[in-house]
Amino acid sequence: MTLFARLAAFLAVGRPQAPSAPPALPPGAIPVVAVGEAPQAPPAAPLPMADRAAIPTAAVDIVGRWEGFRADAYLCPAKVWTIGYGTTRWGDRRPVQQGDGPVTEAEARKLLMHDLHAAAMAVDGLVTVELTEHQRAALISFVYNVGQGAFARSTMLRHLNAGRMDSAAGEFTRWINAGGVQVQGLVRRRAEEATLFKGR
Repeated sequence: MTLFARLAAFLAVGRPQAPSAPPALPPGAIPVVAVGEAPQAPPAAPLPMADRAAIPTAAVDIVGRWEGFRADAYLCPAKVWTIGYGTTRWGDRRPVQQGDGPVTEAEARKLLMHDLHAAAMAVDGLVTVELTEHQRAALISFVYNVGQGAFARSTMLRHLNAGRMDSAAGEFTRWINAGGVQVQGLVRRRAEEATLFKGR
């Protein structure tokens, strides 16, 4: 071996070799990741709220029907300024005030869905037992109307989490007052929510 060849062989020892490209996969093949090897996929984006707390159609129907649409701010029976389909706070959490509006039905619908998602998240977060879709829909309508704080402190929630579904269903009819006065519209709405909760 010539001096030049021996020098070239010496320099090649220990030199890091460029990794060879992996062989091409045949069409339709699924790549296999070795155990302990981190996949190179980008981190998954958080699920949108709609996927984390989907709103049953029955809840949208009940709330939309019982709240009704009002383009301009009005005082509800509980003496709270309200607009659209029962919205009491704008998307930035500012309370609705006298003189607010008008809003279009499309704008009111967006506010409604935003608030329904919040109600659904409250139900999903506070109730620790499995719910059927109709039970969950009834509770979302209920929480939309009475508020998350009231539901969190309620006897209804205690019955739910203890698995006493019949007792929980009976609690709907206790929530029929606004401003200390019984409201006939709430009597009928609670009856409908209770019926839905029971799956009838």
